[in-house]
Amino acid sequence: MTCPYPCPQLVRKHRMSLDGPWRFIFDEQRKFRQSSDITEWPLDVIADITRMSSSHIHGGV
Repeated sequence: MTCPYPCPQLVRKHRMSLDGPWRFIFDEQRKFRQSSDITEWPLDVIADITRMSSSHIHGGV
């Protein structure tokens, strides 16, 4: 069984995983000052923070 956290000795009692879907928008014209100003999020990405962290720690994949 593998732990989804890259450093089990550093696990905190209360932590929030950043893995999963994230909505985003490219704002090259800098129209939005706050995320609450955005009414439509046209793009999304699936973040796998654990995999990226562990591959970096172990020298890449």
